[in-house]
Amino acid sequence: MQEEFLTALARLTVGEMESRAQFEAEPTAYRWIFYREDEYVWVRVLELRDGSDHDNNGAELWSSQYAIDELVRAAIRCGGRT
Repeated sequence: MQEEFLTALARLTVGEMESRAQFEAEPTAYRWIFYREDEYVWVRVLELRDGSDHDNNGAELWSSQYAIDELVRAAIRCGGRT
């Protein structure tokens, strides 16, 4: 789980415009969607009944925008806490 999240952030830092990470939590799934625009990232977290569901079938639990360097630093700081 944690590896998929960090991989999604790493993809953004090398220039990808969209990246995703998904966590299965039976019976639901949580999908993190990252959209990059310049030096900012819009983050959306969706709760889905099934991990194969389309984004439109999910309920948005949270969304916010961050500077990419702030987001990556926060993830690194929290990465060692398991």
